[in-house]
Amino acid sequence: MDGISSQLSARPFSSLTSYDYTVAVVKDSFSTGQTWSLVTAEDNRRGDPGWDESRVNPPDWNYTAIITEMQDAVVAGEYLYKNVTACFDLYNDYFAPQGNVVVYVKNESIQTPPSDSLLLYVGIIPRSDDWAKNMWAVENGTAHFILHSPEKRATTWFLGRNRYEVDHCLVQTPARSSSICRFQYSPWIMWIVCSINLVKASVMLWVWLLRKWQEDAKGESQNQVLYTLGDAVASFMRNPNSGRRVSCLATKQHFLSRRPWKNRLVKQWPVPPREPQQWVAESKRWAQAASLKRWLVLLSLCCAMIAVVTILFFVSFGSLRHRGIHIDLPTFRSMGFGDIQPYTYLAINLPRQDPEGLMLNVLLANLPQFLLSIIYMFYNAMLSTFLVQREFSHMYKEAKRKPLRVSEPIGIQRGSYFISLPLRYGIPLYVSSGIMHWAISQSLFLARITALNVDGSPDVKHSFSTCGYSPIAIFVCEFPAQPPGEE
Repeated sequence: MDGISSQLSARPFSSLTSYDYTVAVVKDSFSTGQTWSLVTAEDNRRGDPGWDESRVNPPDWNYTAIITEMQDAVVAGEYLYKNVTACFDLYNDYFAPQGNVVVYVKNESIQTPPSDSLLLYVGIIPRSDDWAKNMWAVENGTAHFILHSPEKRATTWFLGRNRYEVDHCLVQTPARSSSICRFQYSPWIMWIVCSINLVKASVMLWVWLLRKWQEDAKGESQNQVLYTLGDAVASFMRNPNSGRRVSCLATKQHFLSRRPWKNRLVKQWPVPPREPQQWVAESKRWAQAASLKRWLVLLSLCCAMIAVVTILFFVSFGSLRHRGIHIDLPTFRSMGFGDIQPYTYLAINLPRQDPEGLMLNVLLANLPQFLLSIIYMFYNAMLSTFLVQREFSHMYKEAKRKPLRVSEPIGIQRGSYFISLPLRYGIPLYVSSGIMHWAISQSLFLARITALNVDGSPDVKHSFSTCGYSPIAIFVCEFPAQPPGEE
């Protein structure tokens, strides 16, 4: 394996931040220190998915203490005033720095009596599933499961099933005025990759030492490297096998057919046919240079890759439809190529917390990279088979004869290819492989979200790792991910 996928997994990764906050919908009397009750607010929100649901209101929060602190800060004039549009825009953003917010309503009928000044409350944390963080705001008083924002700027805003109309907001200033992008790494992944590379280096060193030890026990002819077609031809010319003179028309299939399946892995000298073979002149295409089994393996891997990309693409459709987002190319382009969006997380119930969540999501994000690396190996081997057969076929044409291409050239002999393939074939293959790896990395990627408290401290419990996807990048990957054709 070329190690591409493991190296991508082991790289340091970025982590975005999203804030925890509490929303309190109140009467005007809340600013004067009037009494309030959580029980009344809970009765008002009951049955509303944006305010009363298991995905919101973390049970470990002390809401009495939180709302008391919010009221004290409002009375002391510590919160900033925002109108309806500015308040909605702020809390409609998944990654913007956000603090606790006190929302005042303009409904005159509920301002009296001034007691019970708390109408609704909800605790909000970042989400990795299909439940929107801003759902309390975007349902606009309908009490329906609505997960997409309005297309126009909000000027009229209702909250809760009682349709409290928003007058203005008082917003707590968070400890940080800008969103944070952290550069992180996983010690677990780094240790695993370093260990694998150590094993790989040890195996390479062992093979090198073993070969040097074996060279002393072998003759000079047995120490010749058989790496290229020219190496094989030169070896046959140096040490001709008189027993094979009658087998000049034997093919690979003649040798393989003489070996039983049970002895395929046992080292033995193959026995070619002794009976005369009839020469049949026929033109062959490149595709015939490889066996049917190799073609089936390569095409099956290509189809598996296309299936993975297609399944991921259609999984994203379900999540986007659930949020009321249109399924079309303009919408996909507006999401950005490889950009993370709060509504493009894979909600497949993987663990969220570290280290299990990080490890599993890293493996999932790099599964397509792993498949592509395997396909590249088979594709490279298939192309090498074509070119070796082509080079061998040209040897009988006097006009196209050239010196042998060997591993250790002597005299006019040519050296092996720098990248194991002719440049006119190797460069397009390597460039296309690199582009595909990059495009896949933009299609499915690790998304690490660090939850922050209002004071800027990390909320480890509600931070999570997941996989994000880019629909437009997945769509682009569908085109080059096609099986190879014949030439």
